[in-house]
Amino acid sequence: MKLLDIGVEEGGGGVRFVGIHGMAGVGKTTLAQVISHMVSPQFEVSCFLSCKEKDDQDTSGYMRRIDRSLNALQNKLISKILMGEEINRMDDCDRVCVISSRVRQRKVFLVLDDVDSEEQIEALAWSSDLFGEGSRIILTGRDAHFLNRHATASAIYEVKLLNDNEALQLFCWYAFRQPYPTEDSEKVSLEFVTYAQGLPLGLKGFGRSVHQRSLYECKARLEKLRVTSSWLSTIESPLELCLSKLDDVEKELFLDIACFFKESDLVSITHKLESFGYFPNASIATLRDNSLINTSRGILSMHGLIVKWGQEIVHGKSPMEPGKRSRLWHWEDVLHVLQNNTGTAEVQGMVLDFPNNWKGKRLRLHVDGFSNMTRLRMLKIGKIGCVENVSELYAKLSTLVWRGKLSKFVLPDELRIIEWCGCPLKSLPYPLQSLPAEFEPVKLVELSMPFSPIKQLWTGDNKSLEDLKIINLRGSQHLIEIPDFTEIPNLQRLELEGCTNLSKVHPSIGFLKCLKRLNLRNCKSLKSLPDMVNLESLEFFNLSGCSRLKAFPAIRGNMTSLWILKLDETAIEELPLSFEGLSGLQTLSLDNCRNISSFPSVISRLSSLEILVLSHCSRLFEPDKTAITQLLPKSCKDLSFHCHLLPKESLDPNTYLLLNSLSDLSSLIFLDLSYCNLSDGAIPNDLGHLSSLEIVNLSGNKFARIPDSICQLSNLESLYLRNCSRLQALPKLPLSLIYLYVENCPLLEMFSDQTYLRTLSDILTITDCSLAALYIDYDGGSPCNILQLDLRRHLQTEGYWRRFFGTKVICGSWLGPGIPKWFNNKSASSSVKLEMHPDLNDNREWKGCALFVVYEVHEHEKSNSMIFESTDHPTLHHFDYHFGTDKGRLDIPFLLPVPKVTSVGATGFWVYIPAKCFLEQSNKLDGCSYIEALILSDSLVVEVKECGMRLVCSEHDALEFYEALNIIGHGLDLETYHPPLYRL
Repeated sequence: MKLLDIGVEEGGGGVRFVGIHGMAGVGKTTLAQVISHMVSPQFEVSCFLSCKEKDDQDTSGYMRRIDRSLNALQNKLISKILMGEEINRMDDCDRVCVISSRVRQRKVFLVLDDVDSEEQIEALAWSSDLFGEGSRIILTGRDAHFLNRHATASAIYEVKLLNDNEALQLFCWYAFRQPYPTEDSEKVSLEFVTYAQGLPLGLKGFGRSVHQRSLYECKARLEKLRVTSSWLSTIESPLELCLSKLDDVEKELFLDIACFFKESDLVSITHKLESFGYFPNASIATLRDNSLINTSRGILSMHGLIVKWGQEIVHGKSPMEPGKRSRLWHWEDVLHVLQNNTGTAEVQGMVLDFPNNWKGKRLRLHVDGFSNMTRLRMLKIGKIGCVENVSELYAKLSTLVWRGKLSKFVLPDELRIIEWCGCPLKSLPYPLQSLPAEFEPVKLVELSMPFSPIKQLWTGDNKSLEDLKIINLRGSQHLIEIPDFTEIPNLQRLELEGCTNLSKVHPSIGFLKCLKRLNLRNCKSLKSLPDMVNLESLEFFNLSGCSRLKAFPAIRGNMTSLWILKLDETAIEELPLSFEGLSGLQTLSLDNCRNISSFPSVISRLSSLEILVLSHCSRLFEPDKTAITQLLPKSCKDLSFHCHLLPKESLDPNTYLLLNSLSDLSSLIFLDLSYCNLSDGAIPNDLGHLSSLEIVNLSGNKFARIPDSICQLSNLESLYLRNCSRLQALPKLPLSLIYLYVENCPLLEMFSDQTYLRTLSDILTITDCSLAALYIDYDGGSPCNILQLDLRRHLQTEGYWRRFFGTKVICGSWLGPGIPKWFNNKSASSSVKLEMHPDLNDNREWKGCALFVVYEVHEHEKSNSMIFESTDHPTLHHFDYHFGTDKGRLDIPFLLPVPKVTSVGATGFWVYIPAKCFLEQSNKLDGCSYIEALILSDSLVVEVKECGMRLVCSEHDALEFYEALNIIGHGLDLETYHPPLYRL
């Protein structure tokens, strides 16, 4: 009906062309037929023309066939106009004249189904002036770009895949001649539906294949479906027609995507595709316009059935011998080729990804298994993935025993992409310590060998690798030197993080003009860099954890592209004067640089600096230091001095961070002064002048009061006051405040002040839609109880629902055992699914969604975990919430902060998300059968163990939710979600 609103309006509305597009088999023709049947009585002339072309490989015959096809289509349209009058003797001019004269004054409904050429449009509907007032012309096809050129503005409709409920009904109509499965066939029906992934053409074919079959036969056909390709005939015809529209290069790209890149980041694969000789920007657009792939939010994806069809094209070239196929993507085929040494020059790409449940026996592979694959352009063994999977990957790789002489290990020189985790050949009797000297990969674009045992990339003369753009040796702890980069002038990314035995780098690293990313994090043996660097394209430079590095190199030339520089935990004592040449620098992190004895004045001249981290720089707290705030650049938006992780004895109790005036920092959004030994009067009164300030952390200081001027911060959203042992009172707080976190402040007594309580009450009732709740962790005492009783009173107040549960995302910790019984959907994993009841009036009669998460904090040290980049916050865990339905992923991810616990073990917290957050994604909620939540932690030591989920549909549900959590009895901590400040 939505399409009819767009395409067919009552009472004139001019002439409109409506485009209907979608992938092959999704139901474009069916939809157009249904619309035609519904609305054709409203028009004087109605005609449905199928523009599908027949296959013809002869070029000249193809052109003649097109002419005849167009003539036939014109004749059919004229026959409808003339009500069957004689048309056989008309020539081309006659047909055009008849269409022009007879159609112009009439209200016409015309469907051109599967239209894909300008000739068809020009022959049948060359102008809107051709048709009478109120006419509607529907064009269906796979090429969205083509339809966009001809459809009326905004009159384009994409036919989406079916959701699970719709798909099950369609399958059942064809399988059982009813819209639902029989009791004993429900499970197998759902498996067929899952395999079809919402594609109607596949569902129809699968349904027909099991019609009037026994349950045993249905299961047998499902198993056959998984291991054979005979079912492809059900979708093959429209896909072949679609593929015939592509040129040879686009066809090869389609096969590469189906076999290797079916779900990939567009940016990361572009250089790969270019190295294969494709034109990715143009060709990907062509594949997308023909509905063979999707591109959304930077991700390229392909429907599962199209993937299977593309892979079958490759498989069909050599069904019996994998070594004669152009692409190998299944681990069994790859191991067959390497075990039996059957690789040939046909093989262009090889990917070996072990299955998750791999428990294979030891396999003997030929060390010279690659020698015959002379056209091999891509080799991927093992996923270049998360740190936690390294030991598991090594265990899988250890089952591969390479046999043969080391001298026979040869890699093809045609290689463009090498991604070999744990390479090279660790299981050889004498493992390789470098790549073979004979290997001359002049076309190589990416060399990724993380966690490998090599000591150097190659020996002997330098290799000329002008196309090489990425080198990734992350976690290669045996690496002791890197090559001369003089002959690798176009290198863009160098990843050496965690190469703990690398003590020096080649001077040429400082003059790579194309280098954009240089990561040397936790190269703990690295003592020096080149004296001077000129990296004009460098954007990201990470030296964090290089604990023996004492000097930063001088800057030569133009390095204005650098915008992130991390020097955390280095032994650097000062920054060179040439540092001011980094005029584009936006983020500078000097966390835990304890050798910096005075504030580097050169920082004040960094005009673009927005994020500055000086946390744990203990020598900046020594007496007789210049006030730091006088030296900060005015552009600074994020400023951190916190010293939470410093040992208590490292800070003299009589010293503190010296602040003078803050008023010049008018751009400041985030200010962290936690654990800086600040006493009364240490925070300037002009704090209130920072009108842009949104987040302030004053935890761990020694003041009894904070400046009254804090109430002037009209944009303040978050205020942290943890472990302020001397804090006695709070001033009036700004009404903009969303998040107030008070913990372990034993002297704080102003909660009993009635004036302050009225202020809290005003905030809690959400008069100005500001603070939804307080986060208070307080050992007993009346203040906490008063506050909680106040919350209960508001829960029972009429209208509170709309002001609290209707508008705010809130969360809180849980002190009870396990998931409360109130959560009726539970899962022993990091995801949980909630079925949407059909009686919810198109899923809009619910108010919000409540979730419960049980997570476990493991031992704080994991193997390899301290070597690699971590996003851990010192006091908070962050949990990412992702939501999806059977219609697709919802664009409402949340990042929720939860205070860290000191104990190791299971902990719980709950989250409430109002329905409005979901209903903004109504195109994926209308008619959906379920909502699924996936919860992930950003910490290596935190694991989500269990999840619970339930809809809140009424105020009664809200009160039950409240009682289930037993807020008063447990002194529950409440927190309002606030948008986090992402630190790069």
